[in-house]
Amino acid sequence: MALKEKPLSHDISSIPLRRPQAKLTVGEPGDQYEQEAEMMANQVMSMPDSAVQREILPKEQTQSDIYFGSGKSPENNELTHVVQQKGYSIQRDQAEDLRDFADFGEQDQREQMQQQPPPAMQVNNISDGSAAQSKMTEIEGYRQNMQNGGRTGTVSGDEISANETAIAALSDYLVNIGEQGRTLSTFQQQLQQVRLDYGRVEGQMIHLEAMGVVDPNQSASYRAEQIVGAATGARSAQESAGGVRGNAETMRLDVQQNHDTLIQKGNDFNAAQGNARQAVHELNSALSNLNSGIIPREANPELAAQRSAISARVSTMQSRLSTGLKVLSAIGGVAGMGTAATAAASNTLGQGLTSLGQQALDTISPDSIATAISQEWYREETNQIESQIAQANAQTREAAISVNVSQLRGAQTAMFNALQILEAKMREYLQARDTLRNSLDQLGAAADRQKGGQGYSIIAGLLGDVDVLTVQIDTTIGLGRTEEEAAGHATQARERVEGRRNQKSGQREGGVTYYIPYQTFQLANFGRSGGLVYKASPNQIYFITVGRIPGSAYGGQGAANPIVHQTIEELQQMRQTVQGMRSVLSNSLGLTMQR
Repeated sequence: MALKEKPLSHDISSIPLRRPQAKLTVGEPGDQYEQEAEMMANQVMSMPDSAVQREILPKEQTQSDIYFGSGKSPENNELTHVVQQKGYSIQRDQAEDLRDFADFGEQDQREQMQQQPPPAMQVNNISDGSAAQSKMTEIEGYRQNMQNGGRTGTVSGDEISANETAIAALSDYLVNIGEQGRTLSTFQQQLQQVRLDYGRVEGQMIHLEAMGVVDPNQSASYRAEQIVGAATGARSAQESAGGVRGNAETMRLDVQQNHDTLIQKGNDFNAAQGNARQAVHELNSALSNLNSGIIPREANPELAAQRSAISARVSTMQSRLSTGLKVLSAIGGVAGMGTAATAAASNTLGQGLTSLGQQALDTISPDSIATAISQEWYREETNQIESQIAQANAQTREAAISVNVSQLRGAQTAMFNALQILEAKMREYLQARDTLRNSLDQLGAAADRQKGGQGYSIIAGLLGDVDVLTVQIDTTIGLGRTEEEAAGHATQARERVEGRRNQKSGQREGGVTYYIPYQTFQLANFGRSGGLVYKASPNQIYFITVGRIPGSAYGGQGAANPIVHQTIEELQQMRQTVQGMRSVLSNSLGLTMQR
């Protein structure tokens, strides 16, 4: 729904805004201030719910069951009880009141998410990864018996190779789903921050609505105009900006630069996440390419067994990479491997787990974590693989293994570097948020000193929260799109394992075949071994996953994660609304905050 904007053509300078007392004092019991405070508290408590259960979005524009959870849309929040219990004194500083209500709003959102996380925060692909890991472990367990069958000539080299191909395909899927989990975790953490930032703005708007400063039935930008008029007495944002003089005018340049820096840091954070995703993808591709060059295509069982040992090492490296990504997803998805290694070594990993982090780590042993996040382990394994390839090639020239190990080394270095950069960019982004808020507080205080009031401090404080919320929404949307890209790769990897269902026949096409060895009695005949021997029967890989909310991104036809996609759309709607408020508030201070 398009936002309803009204022209600034009326006098809003007369809208009441409580002016602060010069000094906070404690009056006598029953004095006029206590009576006024009691009357105001009673007035707020006697208001119907609809009068205080408001937020920055007009009610008719709220469609956030996925983002906020069913029945948890902003207008259904519990912050009104905080308003009622506050019993704020009219002697208090209005800007201080707004800061308190911003804190209350943030805490209210935090408690709501703890009590009932919205669907977008519950999505995970843990069951998908566990099912794939179990199937891969099962096929790996067939190696010895498949090789025994190869020695007796009852299992072919092609059948041995088919199982290695299946293991490689599952390893590829596990890495892709691990990376999707990492990007999903980052998106969820930043989505949580959107909720907290939103709570800060919402808390202030509830307070201003209860005081009669703003009309909750108007658009966000119109309410911002009301706030500016009530705070400064100006008839327009431009007139308000004219009151920013002296030192405050110089500070305005610093605020503008800090705002631009925040946007840039948000963009850098998003870009670093995309680069990390690409680096993980390229390392996984290098491992898969290496494996495809090792898995034998000839029918010689001895050569097949020899190469299987090398392929097993490559698959183990992919499995460890998947584990490392799972560890990162458990602690938010943006830590470098070095940070995760330090946390694991000092037994502090559990302190930083996300809400789904413990589930992600339940099946991982501490030793696996240690190797999965150690760059030195990857280097040593690569050296071992290269040595095994050299030994195999020395035994036969006809079936020499031709692979590019140096590409693997380069991809490993690039991934570890990309994850370190991602962690640094996230920290820079968080620091830029704090820097902007602080500079806006200083600007508001300086402008008020020039004018002899506190109106600009009120505007600057609210603008700091609104601007941070707007940039946070943009950043989170970008991270959500990166998750969708990772989900697309996970979908394709799963289809390479299971095949794609034909909509007409209902049958799956193009999946991976693997072989299950079984023992049978065979009569000796014409040089053929007799007695108990191993043979193998073909099977198709298909694993069923169970979970309340799917997170595998597997919709059968390359579908992206639908809950993430819908959440992104809702964030875009919210962003459109808060931009109107940000524009008015920033213009009232002579700033330009457009994007």
